[in-house]
Amino acid sequence: MDKKDQEFQKRIQETFRIEAEEHLLAISAGLSELEKTQSKKKEAEIIEVLFREVHSLKGAARSVDQKDIEYVCQPMESIFSALKRQEISLTPLSIDLFYKTVKWLSKYVATSGVGQTALFQQTRMELTRQLKEIASGEAFTNELLQTSVAGSEKSRPAHHDAVTENESVTVIQSNSMPVQIGMVRIPISKLDPLLMQSEEMIQSE
Repeated sequence: MDKKDQEFQKRIQETFRIEAEEHLLAISAGLSELEKTQSKKKEAEIIEVLFREVHSLKGAARSVDQKDIEYVCQPMESIFSALKRQEISLTPLSIDLFYKTVKWLSKYVATSGVGQTALFQQTRMELTRQLKEIASGEAFTNELLQTSVAGSEKSRPAHHDAVTENESVTVIQSNSMPVQIGMVRIPISKLDPLLMQSEEMIQSE
């Protein structure tokens, strides 16, 4: 590639960077509005805008052979498409993932992907995987399952091996009302001397 071609490619990449940053700013603003709105109509309008912005970013990335950006945008676009058709529901999990994806994209665009570590690429693959799960509805199902499990764990009574100091327990006596009995925990090391003292008291009576 001669110097003229290099300059041309450099101008193309710079033009793409400026365009990509504009799309990412619009996506960030849309996500912020999406979190705040209480109107279903407004939500649908924002989702439509986000869909178009992601679609445009994907197309621009494809035109300059920025495959990493294209690969991330594809499942993200699929999510907004599914949201438009009401095939999936918007959740805090998906909003959080959108923000993480935009952050990754912004960093990639700022550097054109140059000098990024293997961990950065690994993050890209993980983001893409999670986006695909949401697009297919799998992540929503997993979130419901996790919420259900967490709820059952919270409702499960805690198990204690010993009664704590000054803890009160209820004893149900037959043909009577429940009686509250104060309980005090006694270390085992002190239990034997107490028993011996009680025996001596009984014998002396």
